[in-house]
Amino acid sequence: MPPPFYTCEAVLTEAHFLLGRAPNGRARLTDMLATGKIELTTLVLENLDRVGKLMHTYSNVPMAFADACLVCMAEQTDGTIFTLDADFRIYRKHGARSLKLVIP
Repeated sequence: MPPPFYTCEAVLTEAHFLLGRAPNGRARLTDMLATGKIELTTLVLENLDRVGKLMHTYSNVPMAFADACLVCMAEQTDGTIFTLDADFRIYRKHGARSLKLVIP
């Protein structure tokens, strides 16, 4: 089995809302959680100050809470972000390095 994708509650909330438009989208997301293909991380809770600083830094975009959580997670793990949001091309890890992105 491939390694899981990691995310946080804020991202799941946005994904659940957006997948409401897709046939079986919400059910498939729930199935991915239930089968361990997606796992929740506590990195955001441990780094709330950083999330707030990111939102302040990118307030002109503006950066959503879920977006800041993903950038913070990428800073902590050097992970790749799967997104449909082009704003992630603007965001930087630690203010300087581009994020690793998968944007279909």
